[in-house]
Amino acid sequence: MYRKKKIVQIQISQIPHQFAQGVLKDQYMLFDNLDEEKTTNLQKTDDPIQTNDLLSIHIVRGTLEMEVNHETIILKERQIISIMPGSIFKLLQNSPDLIYFGFAIHTDRITKMLRNLRIETSLSERSQCFYKHQGNVQTLSDSLKIYKLIKDELALPAYQTQPLVIQRYCEILTLKDYKLYEESERAIATPTNNRQKELFHLFLQLLEENYLRERNTGFYASKLCISPKYLSSIIKEQSGKTCADWIDEYISFNARTLLKDSTLSIKQISDQLGFPSQSVFGRFFKKVNGISPKVFRNQQDL
Repeated sequence: MYRKKKIVQIQISQIPHQFAQGVLKDQYMLFDNLDEEKTTNLQKTDDPIQTNDLLSIHIVRGTLEMEVNHETIILKERQIISIMPGSIFKLLQNSPDLIYFGFAIHTDRITKMLRNLRIETSLSERSQCFYKHQGNVQTLSDSLKIYKLIKDELALPAYQTQPLVIQRYCEILTLKDYKLYEESERAIATPTNNRQKELFHLFLQLLEENYLRERNTGFYASKLCISPKYLSSIIKEQSGKTCADWIDEYISFNARTLLKDSTLSIKQISDQLGFPSQSVFGRFFKKVNGISPKVFRNQQDL
């Protein structure tokens, strides 16, 4: 028998306020363990958590190990992780000396903020479920100062313009993280690469919408009005993977998630993922993951 698990979906409005250092109108949430008297310890999570907001965690000292969409990530001093909305994550373990601070921002708020600044981007266009940044002493110090200003404001008696002041500080903190991402993107950007990156993002959007029904490269190429050969070369250059790899990865990720975190039978999972039979699903899963669905599920109980 395997353990019954569920994917816990969270958003700022649903997080208990005692967990947070501060919450502003269900738009922003702060969390940290900077204060000795009031800390928010990061505990290992048994159930995976799906976030509907953008999460950002800054490591001041120590290490934090977590899993994002079944990929294990180790964060070290002065590193930052930005987890995109819709991602599934688990906290695995941390070093005893871990010091961190972080925040969550509602998806609608960050989209509106970027639009107001005339930044043409969308969280849904991101090709990854998380971004890991390497900061330096100065960037960490700057972000920490802004974070502490927000906490100081939250500790003051309420006044008329306080929500606006806090909102602006939160936006500055968010934009500083966004700046790190933009700097890494600009370092490799060229006109040709930008067009290829756009096609890659469009391919991933189409894949997310259609992978249960359409598993042929030709379908996605026709939707993008390019040849299958050209699409394959773009995907390979942008990600190091083939179109078939991406299609298999989407299916495999959902299969692993359902095997780990649901009580559906293997036959039901096979049907849900659009396979003609359980045996076909079993062969596919073993080809991609090296073990059968049954063995994979049984390993989760060890």
